[in-house]
Amino acid sequence: MYLERQLTKDFAPGIRQRGFGLFTSRMVTLLSGDQWEVSARVGGSKVQRVELSRQDDELYVFCDCAFFETEAPCKHIWATILAADQKTYLGGAGDGGTLELVEDFEPEGFGEEFYDDDQESFPWTSAGTRRAAIPAPPKPPKIPAWQKLLQEMNNEAGAVAAPAARRVEREIYYIIDADSTISNQAVCLKVENRERLQNGGWGSRSP
Repeated sequence: MYLERQLTKDFAPGIRQRGFGLFTSRMVTLLSGDQWEVSARVGGSKVQRVELSRQDDELYVFCDCAFFETEAPCKHIWATILAADQKTYLGGAGDGGTLELVEDFEPEGFGEEFYDDDQESFPWTSAGTRRAAIPAPPKPPKIPAWQKLLQEMNNEAGAVAAPAARRVEREIYYIIDADSTISNQAVCLKVENRERLQNGGWGSRSP
């Protein structure tokens, strides 16, 4: 296939093998795809998000896994490439020229909105140019230190101490029933207990 032939050199053999395993196990879900871009979720021990975008003869790739961030193109990207190849996606203008892999560590617009199941938007247009990034919402104002301290003091003042548990003094009796033990040829044990009363004496024994 076109993508596989063009990009095999960019992936280590072990990465290709593990990515092929994800692909054949149907762990790749293509969220959207055409001749210029592909968006996918790839399952495994953890679901990862993969984004591929073609610009002329360059294929920009991104995965949110730790291996891609610190090492090299990962198994999730290779699995997505195989899935896209099967659908004949990312062919670009269709000239079949040499394709170069480009690691894209910060795709614009890639963030929490990409994990919305109802949204299939992509940070690149079908012409291979980037869309404008969506501005992040403003952060809530920081609470001053004095205000946090005042809130903690109010919480402590309003807290109600739990009542102390009543300490019960108890005696336990293990009584062997001699007659039953002899007749059954087995130890017959009866357990009784009694508690100290508030007047200092002991109450009646009970099972």
